[in-house]
Amino acid sequence: MAVMFGKVRLDGRIPRIAVPFRDGVTEAQAGEARRAGMDFAELRVDHFADYTPGRVLEVLRRFGGTPVLATIRSQAEGGKWTAPEKERAALFEDVLPAVDAIDIELSSSSILTRVVDAARAAKKPVVVSYHNFESTPSLDFLDSVANRARASGADIVKVAALTASPEDVQTLVQFTLRHREKGVVAIGMGDTGMATRIFFPLLGSLFTFASFGEGTAAGQLSLEETARLLQTFYPSRSLADKG
Repeated sequence: MAVMFGKVRLDGRIPRIAVPFRDGVTEAQAGEARRAGMDFAELRVDHFADYTPGRVLEVLRRFGGTPVLATIRSQAEGGKWTAPEKERAALFEDVLPAVDAIDIELSSSSILTRVVDAARAAKKPVVVSYHNFESTPSLDFLDSVANRARASGADIVKVAALTASPEDVQTLVQFTLRHREKGVVAIGMGDTGMATRIFFPLLGSLFTFASFGEGTAAGQLSLEETARLLQTFYPSRSLADKG
């Protein structure tokens, strides 16, 4: 399957790079990241000092024509958002017209349907995500996560889990292969999972994350290193028109 984030096509043929940014990003930095290999930006709105829609829209304009995935990560899954959930849902609705996709956690049960419905109305794809910063769950559990995420309306299911052993990585390998035809992103966090950020696209994981300056997750490689490695192992990267 293929999902479009703006002009960037996610179909497993070309490994894509997402770069997380906070509200301190400048237009020059966004342009530099694009030239260094970023395919789309992840705007971590939960890290903003000011959550007002006007402020978020102001920062969005700094990315020019680069596609933007908006994430307002809950504190329960490693983010900074602590305000009421109804305010988070309203903020998603406010920014949807100006972004190319959104990411919301499967655990956000009180607002998940509202946010997914708003994205559908705006014709924007939805990443429904699951994060585990303590361990890699069993394959059966991860399958249930994917099934519930798709039932909620996910276009892409994202799973990020701490990997402490080769067996954990192997679990994520099996999970990715099982779900690759339906739109999946799988990431092993921590040092043991670092290779997943480069090689899981071979298995069907649609994109990876890289840091430009300060990262947002354990084991994230720099954008420069990620782009270099992907171009080395995936010749399609050098031929891609990233829009």
